[in-house]
Amino acid sequence: MHTLNNNGEWVCAPQYGMASVECGSSYMKITINTALFNDDDSFSASLSDDSSIDCRMVGSLDDDSFTLETPLDGCGTSSLVQSSTQDIIFSQILHVETHSTIISVDKPIDLEFSCYYPTIVSAIFGGDDDFNFDVVNPQFNATYTGEQTGVGEFSFDINFFTDRFYTDVADNLDFESGDFVYFGINPTGSGNSSTLPDTVEYSVDNCRIVNAALGIEFPILEDGCGQALVGFAMEDTTAWTDDLERPIHNDDSVYFEYRSFRFVGADETTEYSEQLKCDIMVCDKSDTNSVCAQTRVCSRRRRSSLEDLIILD
Repeated sequence: MHTLNNNGEWVCAPQYGMASVECGSSYMKITINTALFNDDDSFSASLSDDSSIDCRMVGSLDDDSFTLETPLDGCGTSSLVQSSTQDIIFSQILHVETHSTIISVDKPIDLEFSCYYPTIVSAIFGGDDDFNFDVVNPQFNATYTGEQTGVGEFSFDINFFTDRFYTDVADNLDFESGDFVYFGINPTGSGNSSTLPDTVEYSVDNCRIVNAALGIEFPILEDGCGQALVGFAMEDTTAWTDDLERPIHNDDSVYFEYRSFRFVGADETTEYSEQLKCDIMVCDKSDTNSVCAQTRVCSRRRRSSLEDLIILD
């Protein structure tokens, strides 16, 4: 079939439902329906860079479909930042040749697939009891378009730690006002190796403690600058010289600390559900003008709690 591309040009494209892409937080998965072809014996398929055996395959056209999967930073996948939306777009070209024993009826085809990823992501950590947090993290849900363009999402986990060395992940913690709180942020699914593609990076721009019952929140990190009133600070992992075991630490892990506090006016006999919410900006690592690449200049001024208190609608 013929369809219009974004430039208003007519191009050949598979019939709807014959080709689809699943956009994961670290991969693209391309599926082709074999009914697309007239040949009836076998096929060979390869991605933009097929130097690795994982980036190419051969198979039978007797099967209903075939699938190739590539990391967002593998098999020649390209990326760019769309200027109008600031989405990061990952693109891949699938080359397919088909055969009917010793002849080929179909011409070789190249199909382009793209995945769009928003650059603004939120991570949430909160629970039912006052500072007894249960993890409530946004999970990726793939969008199946039935066409060659899909939408994905980068997601991140917030973890609390029982110690200032970030070695022991906590399931539940009780804090009193003035206690130091230690937490870290990691790409979802990461252990000692990150699930984030090598071509992207991220910065944590804003974090806040939210008490929905009272309808108020307090920012502990704003525009990349920590709130001095609560001693908010980012851990410098490059200064670590120890050999402690950190089960979820990798090159994309970031760690923070702050002093816990209570909201003025909160009933001391009532247990409140409070959440830690952080806003994260994902950037193309090659973009030297991105938010992630900029050095933050932060004032040391201690602002009053009234100045920072936000009343929720």
